[in-house]
Amino acid sequence: MRCTGAILYKLKTYLHSITKGTPDYFGNDKRCSQPEAKIQPQLKRQYNLACKMSNFSLKAVRNNRERHTYVEDFMIINDSTTIAVEVPVWFWDKKNDSGISGHIDILQIRKGLVFILDYKPGAEREKKAASQLMLYARALSYRTSISLKNFRCAWFDESDYFEFEPSTIYF
Repeated sequence: MRCTGAILYKLKTYLHSITKGTPDYFGNDKRCSQPEAKIQPQLKRQYNLACKMSNFSLKAVRNNRERHTYVEDFMIINDSTTIAVEVPVWFWDKKNDSGISGHIDILQIRKGLVFILDYKPGAEREKKAASQLMLYARALSYRTSISLKNFRCAWFDESDYFEFEPSTIYF
């Protein structure tokens, strides 16, 4: 599948809608980054432009707390494929009868697909990134009515980039 005008329209509509506010459960303890689903995605590991851009932007960082902000700001300003950063997503978890939410670090359109990227210092050692990104993809898919087949998920740092297809994973 490739990004069509309909997919781009759905993304644009969603991004405009969140400027009006998000649900109250954004302040709760249920975050997409917390649960660790036992998923084993087929990962494509590489060193790519996201790694290079984060490496370059990190040269300006004065302390570790600034890393995310610098990488996100650098990419939204300098990368033509990055369309948004810190994108809120949420859905209702029927199993636990509560809302679950999170913020996508970087949202891109590349190769005709929607990419959900998460900057993770020490990406190679990251244990929960795949389940977090899977929840982000499901939430954004639900919010926009865009099929999971049109998404790719990845986490990265200045040395590594790990990508997978969320539509191939079942909980």
